[in-house]
Amino acid sequence: MFTLATRWASVNQVSFGVGAAVFFAPLLSQAWSAESTSIDDPVRAALEAEAEGRLIDRTLLASEIGTVQDPESARWHAGQVCVDGVWLKIDQLSEARITPVLERYRQQRGEEVLDADGHRRVAAWADLNGLKTHADAHWQGALAENPNDRIVRSRLGYERVGDEWLTKQEIRQAEVLRKDRARQTRAWIPKMKAWANSLLGTDAKRKIKTIEAIGSVDDPSAIDALQLTALQLPGEVASPFVDAIRGIRCNQSCNALAEIAIADPGSKRGRAAIEGLKDYRMEFYVPKLIRSLSSDIRLRYQVFSRPNGDEILRLVKSRDLQNVNQIEVIDRVVQAKRVPLVRFSEHTGQAQGPGRRRVIFQASFGNPVAGDIARQDAMQELERARLWNESNNLMKPTAETRTLDVLQAVVSEEVGETAADWWGWWDRYNERVRSGDKPYEVRYDEDRQNTVYTQPFIARVWRSHSCLTAGTRVQTEFGAKPIETIQAGDLVLSQDVRTGELALKPVLATTHRPTAKTLRFVTAGGPIETTLGHYWWVAGKGWLRSKELTDGMVLHHATGTTQIEAIEASKPAESYNLVVADFHTYFVGPERILSYDVTDLSPTLQVVPGLPVDLAAN
Repeated sequence: MFTLATRWASVNQVSFGVGAAVFFAPLLSQAWSAESTSIDDPVRAALEAEAEGRLIDRTLLASEIGTVQDPESARWHAGQVCVDGVWLKIDQLSEARITPVLERYRQQRGEEVLDADGHRRVAAWADLNGLKTHADAHWQGALAENPNDRIVRSRLGYERVGDEWLTKQEIRQAEVLRKDRARQTRAWIPKMKAWANSLLGTDAKRKIKTIEAIGSVDDPSAIDALQLTALQLPGEVASPFVDAIRGIRCNQSCNALAEIAIADPGSKRGRAAIEGLKDYRMEFYVPKLIRSLSSDIRLRYQVFSRPNGDEILRLVKSRDLQNVNQIEVIDRVVQAKRVPLVRFSEHTGQAQGPGRRRVIFQASFGNPVAGDIARQDAMQELERARLWNESNNLMKPTAETRTLDVLQAVVSEEVGETAADWWGWWDRYNERVRSGDKPYEVRYDEDRQNTVYTQPFIARVWRSHSCLTAGTRVQTEFGAKPIETIQAGDLVLSQDVRTGELALKPVLATTHRPTAKTLRFVTAGGPIETTLGHYWWVAGKGWLRSKELTDGMVLHHATGTTQIEAIEASKPAESYNLVVADFHTYFVGPERILSYDVTDLSPTLQVVPGLPVDLAAN
């Protein structure tokens, strides 16, 4: 009798933790269904025409606003945006709308790039003058300059959960998602058990019916239970469950296939999962896989004395991740000369006088025997740390090799056998250039036997860039402006590709890339020059990089679609990009073509912004 280990049904084990639950929340809903809609719905008809790659003019939807079921959606797709409760056509977003308070805001901000103090100053001014959106953008700017600023994090409503900072809304969303997925899994478990027992039995006819029943499952709520069952069955028996997951095309299915593949890439189950991954663009799963890779952990130690007489054994563990170097420093107090009361600063870990925590360890500073014992304990601790590190580094290749096997199976070229090989390959694949040195994430512990003080340090984000050349115009709240003139705090027109919503969103940061290869594509609105890895929305396909564009492709813009008439290599040039809040999109050029910002792409199966996946497939 097959017994399913339902304790595995925790959402945090099925995905990648609380933060990942937040990250996947919008992705899991991409198979979201619209209610039954009339075929005569002009909004749906326009979006379906775009899904077919046709040239359309959605401004015509403005005449249908009074008759459609969802007038708000009709306004968005017609190219209208709600600003302070008033619906405006995009052409009405011009300098004529600037107010005295916004003019003073511009003066406060100035023309220079702001540092952390500058962002804090402008944010405080904007808060006092009722410009909350601008204020939040500058609080975010201050946080980007100094990720350890707890005051700013508090102003923005962040709370620490594990190693991540999340907003209260993100925490609530993660908890709702966790409960929903756990409930869905529990509901499917009895059926999974029955199917598993049938496949493990000897009744051939019953097996055939069971395989047909499993194959008919098309409900995304079953994915976690299907994955859970597939991972606990022999390869032959697990195959129908893997095939069922492959048949439910959504981000959650892709994630489940990746988990199954990594568990045992060489098994029939793992090979089937790998084949399923190939049905998705690599942006859906490769970033998560290569983020899980790391270098070996390096261990160093040092014995030294502090000015107060404390003898310290310092252990330093370090490893390289894709976007950050992690360092953990553990100071073991070997022999203390007094019972210290210390408080550590947020950034440096230097003593700053009496604090609120009394440490428990108190050595007999007049007793040399006690000192020798303490040193022996410290050396034993060092030996334990060394053995742990060796064991961890020996076991790590076993787990990491499975991930590398999956990556190599989905990539046609030979990449390499180290994490660094794959990180470099992914940057080259996306035509990225990394700016600056890889930052450090440092965690400091002080061990006084029974009390450990921990001070985490969060490093700045190490950004990559795929961008637009100088002079490329971006639609802002006050008209189209050259991208190189846009500053943090400016509002740009942005679109939520899931719902189709148009909104003005603040720029949180700007980036500048040194000279790199570019190409030029031409539409009815004229030429646009871009680096090879910049993402554009192609009607009927979704996000594609510049180097994937071809003549005749149809691009999505704010009020319709436009066709690429020509595309050619251009001369190398400096380029610029933005970080846009929330939707991470903005509109480019005279036709306002939709493009993605500098952050890592959030992949989607939608082929038209605002058109649900299941409707596009009909």
